[in-house]
Amino acid sequence: MPLLEWVSDDACVEGSEADRQRWPKGELMRQVDVCRAGLLKAVGSRARIGLIAENSPRWIAIDLAAHSADIDLVPLPGFFTIEQLLHAIHASRLDAIFCPAAGLAASLGFTEERFDARGLRLFAMRSGIACYSGSREENYGHKITFTSGSTGRPKGVVLSMRQQLRATRGLADISTRIGIRRHLCALPLAVLLENVAGVYTALNIGALTVKCNRNAKRK
Repeated sequence: MPLLEWVSDDACVEGSEADRQRWPKGELMRQVDVCRAGLLKAVGSRARIGLIAENSPRWIAIDLAAHSADIDLVPLPGFFTIEQLLHAIHASRLDAIFCPAAGLAASLGFTEERFDARGLRLFAMRSGIACYSGSREENYGHKITFTSGSTGRPKGVVLSMRQQLRATRGLADISTRIGIRRHLCALPLAVLLENVAGVYTALNIGALTVKCNRNAKRK
């Protein structure tokens, strides 16, 4: 998969002790391929999807699959309130959303199940897939990250894959020089610092295991 050639051959993703998942690069890429095929069938390329989920290898596979399928990804933190989630969904004009539960998806306006990524299901609105048609500077998906701030109206920032990889490679150079061999996800993967500075850097370095801890569900 050429768009993911920046992932080291030595990369490995592990779940929590409860998950007992361990995906070396070969298995990770296989899972990415499965998610990519499911996404393209469910929403097509150039769509925009949200992702609400606990930290897991599956989260990472969906992230990489979206980028390689030319789909924009909007990670949404589980600690957002319903009001904050609805604001982010409206502001980013989502076509569909990955949720761990149909009830949560329905409360956000997404009721039509399109794809099941082994526990994380993709739901669309009844009206169908609109497909975001904004201008793009490259041929694979952007990431839109939201910060909660102190109000119910989170601020969104759009990052191209080129920008994400520029930051990743800079951090990878530093991490290699100081001999970092393992990264533990301490923050939700929906937080940009964890997603790019943590996981992407770890995947790029290789010979390093990414441990994904489980986060408390949104109450």
